Amino acid sequence: MGECSYFLKAKFASHEKALVAAEVGEAYAFWQANRGKKNREEFWAEFEGKFPLAIEVLKLTRDVEVGGDCHNGLAGKLSYCDQNASEVEVDGNEVKYSALVWHMADWDGLADWIKSALKAKAVTWASEEMIDPFDGLARVSRGPGRKLGRLRV
Repeated sequence: MGECSYFLKAKFASHEKALVAAEVGEAYAFWQANRGKKNREEFWAEFEGKFPLAIEVLKLTRDVEVGGDCHNGLAGKLSYCDQNASEVEVDGNEVKYSALVWHMADWDGLADWIKSALKAKAVTWASEEMIDPFDGLARVSRGPGRKLGRLRV
């Protein structure tokens, strides 16, 4: 399965603790380790006991039935964190979070939860599939002999 980078930025009224990634990342690892190995009731009982914050996020995520399919039903719905490839940066009253996750992940539930439960003023997210990295680059004239990095045009 493919992976790509996802980015989330949350703005708060003041410098707040908003680092949810640790628990949600552990919840993702638990799901991956237990999908298809436990029956539905066992899985959800253990999951809800260990990961109450992740349950709050899932309840705000569309197309997820907490207590429902625990094999493929969480695909893309709990993909918030690869514990080896994620970064959290707190800059004043903003939290910037990025992670390498499944390429079809849906972070709407996570964004809604950060806004409602942690009282963020604004939350936005995007994946590298949704943005063009060249949009942020300044226009460059193509005069004769002009160097663009190592490329000579």
